[in-house]
Amino acid sequence: MRSSNSFSGPGRLLRDADTPIILATGTAHLLNHAYLLLYPQFLLLLQQEFGIGLFALGQIANLHYLAAGVGALPAGWLAHRIGPVATIRTFLFGSSAALILVASVQGTLSLVLALATLGAFCSLYHPSGLALLSLRSRRMGRALGLHGAIGNFGIAFTPLVAAGVAQVAGWRACCLLFAIPGVVVGWKWPALPEGNRSASPEPASENDPLPASRGAAQQNGPDSIHWRPLLFLYVAVALTGFVYKGFTTFLTVRFASGDGPGALGAAGAMATFVLLVGVIGQYAGGNLSQRLPPVPLFITLIALSTPFLALIGTGRHWAAGAAAGFALFHFAAQPVSNGYLARCVPARYRSLGYGLYFTLSFGVGSFATSAAGYLAEHKGIEAVFPFLAIVSAASVVAIAASASRKLKRPPAPA
Repeated sequence: MRSSNSFSGPGRLLRDADTPIILATGTAHLLNHAYLLLYPQFLLLLQQEFGIGLFALGQIANLHYLAAGVGALPAGWLAHRIGPVATIRTFLFGSSAALILVASVQGTLSLVLALATLGAFCSLYHPSGLALLSLRSRRMGRALGLHGAIGNFGIAFTPLVAAGVAQVAGWRACCLLFAIPGVVVGWKWPALPEGNRSASPEPASENDPLPASRGAAQQNGPDSIHWRPLLFLYVAVALTGFVYKGFTTFLTVRFASGDGPGALGAAGAMATFVLLVGVIGQYAGGNLSQRLPPVPLFITLIALSTPFLALIGTGRHWAAGAAAGFALFHFAAQPVSNGYLARCVPARYRSLGYGLYFTLSFGVGSFATSAAGYLAEHKGIEAVFPFLAIVSAASVVAIAASASRKLKRPPAPA
């Protein structure tokens, strides 16, 4: 019999009892990332229509993503009170309505308000979806990896579809088009059970720094909050969230060359290629998290991603390859950190734990768009990515400093 820590393809995983929860949360996850990545695909079109520079557009993105970050903490509380399923449905219907609002704006102020509304509704997903998945899946590491991979399809194909549609039919029509699947998925989203599963849990890695009691607590987290590793995790996701937002917001702009016909669509296609590599990274990271201790794995993946990030800004010829290398390692780190939180926080506080997690990731990350927008406008788009690489390197230092010898030893039982 194969160990649950061994690698297996997504086909095998989708045939087991985790299928309904992975498909349901994965589909909502895909739409969540698609909605949050729409605005960056319109930057050049909005620049022409409203006559504003990349710095101002970056500040608008800052407010858009800040709403997604600030809203994540109350979203965790809401999921704790009314349940993850109802919260996810609210995200789906509310985001679709917000996209219609975005499509109707007539000026920069109304654009800011509409995008902030969209960000607020998008904030509802991650605390609910990840809490639900971590509580209900039998193989949490691989399930989180596959959930992330499905979400990455939304990240990957949004530049291709959105930039292409926007160039042909306009960015407003694109927003209306993307609103449709949210309504459909929200209407058809299954009524999944929300409590802790009763099946036998998967064994944890022998190198896991957190102890796991026998039974459901091994899968569903500790009986009490492990504050020291949780603090390390929150510092890490704040810094890597900053890098992620800067990278995804200005990736399509980096590949755009000239204003000729098809330039925006070609840039979107290149960004899609890069982000598809992130799908591989998400799934591989989920599998690796089943076999390796999470803290060293997380440090290694972020450290490997950093040089590729710096190379994106050094030359157009190898920018796509460097961006793909960054996406592979950076996205591989995400299911590692997502799963690690589940080991730090008990099941009854899981939604709240993920709420603060994404408040830091999206909230701190939102300021990357203003900083990167300023650099893009005053120093050129090429300057954005070496700057983000410096932040990424700082995150590696912070993570390594936080991962002290005490953290590597199992903390005393509560």
